[in-house]
Amino acid sequence: MSVDSFPPSVSRHWTSGHSTEAVWFWASPLLYAGLACAVACSVLLLVNRYKDRKPPRGIELDA
Repeated sequence: MSVDSFPPSVSRHWTSGHSTEAVWFWASPLLYAGLACAVACSVLLLVNRYKDRKPPRGIELDA
């Protein structure tokens, strides 16, 4: 048996030379898609946070 944590993989190796995978084929793409979505959402939240920010009092911006 061999186990990898990232990307998730659990393989069983039999004495006959046959091996089976215990982790479904869609687990790794789903993991990467979730990670990409989390990063994109975090970036969008930070961009929107600083875009609507008002300047401190006493500082005038030229329009």
